[in-house]
Amino acid sequence: MKILIVAPYFYPRRGGLEQYAFNIARIMAKRGHEIRVLCNDVESKVEVIEQIGVERLEADFIFSNTPIRLNLACVISRNIAKWKPDLVNAHMPVIYSADMSAVVSRYRKVPFVLTYHNENVHEKFILNLIARTYSYTLNILTLGLSSRIIVASPFSYYESPFIKRFAKKAVWIPPGVNVRSYTSHKSIYLHQKYQLPYTAKIALFVGQISNAHRHKGIDVLIRAFRHVVKEVPNSYLMLIGSGDRVQFFKSMAEKNGIQEKVIFAGSVSEPDLISSYQSADVIVLPSTSVQEGFGMVLLEGAACGKPVIGSSIGGIRYLVEDKVNGFAVPPKDEGALADAIERIFRDDDMANKMGNAGWEKSKYYDWEVLVDRTEEVFRSAIEERG
Repeated sequence: MKILIVAPYFYPRRGGLEQYAFNIARIMAKRGHEIRVLCNDVESKVEVIEQIGVERLEADFIFSNTPIRLNLACVISRNIAKWKPDLVNAHMPVIYSADMSAVVSRYRKVPFVLTYHNENVHEKFILNLIARTYSYTLNILTLGLSSRIIVASPFSYYESPFIKRFAKKAVWIPPGVNVRSYTSHKSIYLHQKYQLPYTAKIALFVGQISNAHRHKGIDVLIRAFRHVVKEVPNSYLMLIGSGDRVQFFKSMAEKNGIQEKVIFAGSVSEPDLISSYQSADVIVLPSTSVQEGFGMVLLEGAACGKPVIGSSIGGIRYLVEDKVNGFAVPPKDEGALADAIERIFRDDDMANKMGNAGWEKSKYYDWEVLVDRTEEVFRSAIEERG
């Protein structure tokens, strides 16, 4: 198959959507499919990444987290005309690029498959109003133009009112993990790198630390960790990720008197990320809204044999089994979050049992299996168009 993938952003940028699109693309390319990606970046360029042809387009402007390239429809149309793909696959909830892809694909008579990651909502009132308006207008048009809809979030698949309208062409294919790389080996990588005592307990957050990702709940986590430090003095909070709110959260940690206990590690390579998971005692994702369609970092941590803590909201509810592979806590409840972290820090036997349960669960999310299912969806859309 020749597949044209259109995404707002793409690897090496880290994020749930970007990692999902990249892993589907790289495995399909490895299997002999021809894959081309159109995405946005800080400058226009063409490159090849693991047999994937990537054309990066400089955005004319960015609204919230949405890159806008005004001639994107023309670029997509030109690629279809010259390259003649069998199918176009676009990713949302970041608006515009998927909508343009759907319209151009219909015009060019090419099957279009939409990968729908999660609901389009925002915590800021004005942005949320715009998102909801979009959801009931252009979003429905794009869903209607899709030959198939791959839903990455179990929350969206089972509970979204928009997906329910098109349930007959929707298929749930969640994010995955490379189970051959993410293993449950114990590591002291973080202890050595940051010169921490080997007895130190580490809670690890992984995600973008930006204004566009306020829903990750880092503010709740820092306030909760103020309580954890009082009860478990040899504990540390590690945050892996970058963005425009790093300095804000550094100042917040200082105001809470825990700046020596909170480490901002920045962005890291995948091997270092795996070592970080293996060094941590618990992986934490305290998200505050249904923007968290799945919580891939919790799956990656579980694949490394670690207990996980997540808010009982959105797709996290389908991934974290309370008191089985970790703890599910009410969103924005810093007391409950602190208590869950403390319990794992204090009880090694419980933490090991939860980590083992998570590791067993992670095997059902092997990327190779999920790509098998994606290939089936793509083929059925192509055969239906005939």
